[in-house]
Amino acid sequence: MTRDTPRPKIVDPGASWLAAGGSQVDMSPEKLRVLDLLRDGKTYAACAEALGVTRRDLYRMRVADPAFSAACDEAQLVGTDAAEDVLSDCAMNAINNPKHQTSLIFLLKNRRPQKWRDVSAVQHGLDTSGQTADALAALIQEANDIEGGGPR
Repeated sequence: MTRDTPRPKIVDPGASWLAAGGSQVDMSPEKLRVLDLLRDGKTYAACAEALGVTRRDLYRMRVADPAFSAACDEAQLVGTDAAEDVLSDCAMNAINNPKHQTSLIFLLKNRRPQKWRDVSAVQHGLDTSGQTADALAALIQEANDIEGGGPR
């Protein structure tokens, strides 16, 4: 969604959506069902299955109707916010319920990635300090020959 795309707000779930600027956007029952499912955190695949259509059909509906496309983006944000709230609740209860400790880990990794992200380090036993480029190239060639890789 671009900055200029109106972000619709729910007026009455199951009736219509209110676009930016206050104009009401009427939706077909099928489109309203998709919006309800997206707000519940469902994927486009699940929405398509519920309507008996393909995901490609849903994407075509979005392309053909920019207001519906913007409403889908907004509904998906609502569903994601709800999932985040559930994750946060699970994480905060991790001390009392060990089954939720993974939720706490994911919450910390996402909210403070600089502190909690996975870090991997590669260590090798070869000291290359002070080596010239030619000497390093010769070492690489030697390693390739040992592995059976031959000249590269």
